[in-house]
Amino acid sequence: MARTKYLWLIIGFAVSIAIFATIVILAEIKKPGGGSPLIPGEYIDFFVNFLPGNLYLDLICLFGFPVALVLLFRVIGENMVSGWLKVHHLVHRKAKFGINPLGPKVPGTKLFRRAVFIGLLAFSVTALIVEFGLGSLFRNTSMTPTMLEEKPNLFKGEAIFIGTFFFTGLLIILMAPFWLMEDTGILIYDVRPEDRRTPNVAGVHLWFVDFFEGYAGVSAIISLVLIIVGTFTSNELPPGDPAILTPIILIILPFITSGILTIPIVIYEKYLPKLTEKLQKKLVRAGYSKIKVPVYDQVKITDNRD
Repeated sequence: MARTKYLWLIIGFAVSIAIFATIVILAEIKKPGGGSPLIPGEYIDFFVNFLPGNLYLDLICLFGFPVALVLLFRVIGENMVSGWLKVHHLVHRKAKFGINPLGPKVPGTKLFRRAVFIGLLAFSVTALIVEFGLGSLFRNTSMTPTMLEEKPNLFKGEAIFIGTFFFTGLLIILMAPFWLMEDTGILIYDVRPEDRRTPNVAGVHLWFVDFFEGYAGVSAIISLVLIIVGTFTSNELPPGDPAILTPIILIILPFITSGILTIPIVIYEKYLPKLTEKLQKKLVRAGYSKIKVPVYDQVKITDNRD
């Protein structure tokens, strides 16, 4: 049963590998009537433009970087969480903080959502960089300036497609501290009966995660709509052109890139019990109390009918 929690991540991993295999195959297949391959040769010769080597060397980097980062997080994760907690304390000076130890079970969909969200955030970051005119960092092109003017949305779509794979692996080091906050059960307890404000008992990680989710969701939707609408309304691609798949595949790109994080998340889960135990002990020494949050039936109900 323990291994089934990785099912969706394994599916994402398989899809990612299938996408790269498809790229290699399409690069070898010529268009009807001969001539150039179905996809640009730059995908094989460079893929992520600023990384050294061809597609195969880039794949080692794309899948290797996040593994190295999660191993690094195993060493520095405790200090990273402490740093983010200090930021949170500066804003919520009057609140109390504690630890609500959690159970060991975790649904596979939760782990998969974490991976997909990082892919969505990577998409948003890449789209922002591309909009600033830096798409050539990711998409190597032999297009002339005139060709780039004729197909700007296609170029942006291809650059975002490639760049999202790169940033998905790197952003795990940003989100892992918030995962550890949640898995350790760190809570903010802000209840002030004398004030006209709703009691706040929530995971500290939500303060950070909600911000990034809001940015990633809005930014990704806007970028996606602009690229797809721009591509299909500007007649950049003739009917039947295989390049039309690029703007379409952007819709499910965060799902595809989730496969890059499969191995890192498995490693994170392996070391999680030791990480949470160590962090909890440190927080208790710093004055955090262990809190048992009551279930709904245990909460005192006040009858206001009188």
